[in-house]
Amino acid sequence: MAVAPSTISISAIVVAAGLSSRMGGKSKLLLPWAGKRTIIEATVRILLDSVVDEVIVVIGHDRERILGKLESLPVHTVINESFADGLSTSIVRGVEAAGQTPGGYLIALGDMPAIEGNTIAALCAQIARAGSGAIAVPAKGKRRGHPVVFGRDHREGLLALSGDKGARGLIEANENNLHEVAVDDVGIFADIDTPEAYAEALRKA
Repeated sequence: MAVAPSTISISAIVVAAGLSSRMGGKSKLLLPWAGKRTIIEATVRILLDSVVDEVIVVIGHDRERILGKLESLPVHTVINESFADGLSTSIVRGVEAAGQTPGGYLIALGDMPAIEGNTIAALCAQIARAGSGAIAVPAKGKRRGHPVVFGRDHREGLLALSGDKGARGLIEANENNLHEVAVDDVGIFADIDTPEAYAEALRKA
């Protein structure tokens, strides 16, 4: 069943700046997916086809090659020179690029090529219903996944992030405002960090 689109503006921030250190020397975001596309292209295209209002891609490592894959797509690319300092630095750069006008921020990993558009719509719709202080996370069974959508009230909290834990601390500090959105989408568990995980993801796809 299709999910009604959100009635608020959502900026999608794709974190795509990491080293892919566990992939055996290869950049995981540039690995093939769905024919001629790469993982990063597939992820970005899903977001572009979804209910979000804009897609911001934060790049760092291997930036020129990733830029080459995205140059024909209507996305805003942002360079994170401090990507080696942790995931949070990319989130901060993305939120800064989005400015202060969005109704919420969807934080997506660059290696989520199997996420479903309905999942994105359901998360954004939850923020629209629950208000600007809400956080929406997808869940299947008892497991939470990605992406996560933060209402606009969390802008300053996102900008204050540091280290390599992403927004986990901000989520834990706002459990009372956290909304688990039940989905039937294994794509929320994307974790293509190793050659074995990549092979498994391809098999499931």
